[in-house]
Amino acid sequence: PMKWILKHWWLELLGLVGLAGSAAALVWMGKYLPHGATKDFAGFLGSLLSKGAEHAPAVHAKSQAAAGSALPTSGSVFISVADRDKLQLILPVRRLSQLGYKILATSGTAAILARHGIEAQVVRKHTDDHTVAEGPTIVDLITAGKVDVVVNTPSGSSARKDGYEIRAATTAADKAIFTTIAQLSAAIGSFEAVIAGPFDVRSLQDHAKDRAAALAN
Repeated sequence: PMKWILKHWWLELLGLVGLAGSAAALVWMGKYLPHGATKDFAGFLGSLLSKGAEHAPAVHAKSQAAAGSALPTSGSVFISVADRDKLQLILPVRRLSQLGYKILATSGTAAILARHGIEAQVVRKHTDDHTVAEGPTIVDLITAGKVDVVVNTPSGSSARKDGYEIRAATTAADKAIFTTIAQLSAAIGSFEAVIAGPFDVRSLQDHAKDRAAALAN
């Protein structure tokens, strides 16, 4: 509906930007693909564009799944952001909490969330000692599979060191990670989409077969 599109135009843009990259790749591929192959790929890309613009949140959710770091329908989200990002963090994290995700945060971020009525469990940074909080560090939790999504926007030398360890552990665990608040805000609709699911994730090869069969008829 037009009302939804106007309200969530940034999600539409998110889906189209990724597909626009594929269009640019098509120009490059045209120099190397056999005659006729580029035309087939162009038609296939066109069909994806028409679908992607309609369902941007689901498109983003599917892209995460295809990349091996699918957005979870439930679980825990770890938040640690730079001071400059803390006020922008409130709305997307409040929505994640409303959707039922458990919020984990470093002490500074948890304090900001608490001031706005958002409950968060404090966990230690990689460099924190036990005076900050009891239990394992966030890197230990990620490695143990107890964190499902990570939001980390570090600033400063010590924060960047923590950020490196956090991102390395997240990548090794194949979990979704957001490194800017803009990314997280744009992805909220995708969290809603996976909860509302299920949706099918189909390979490019399957889409190509369907298109070939449709053209043959």
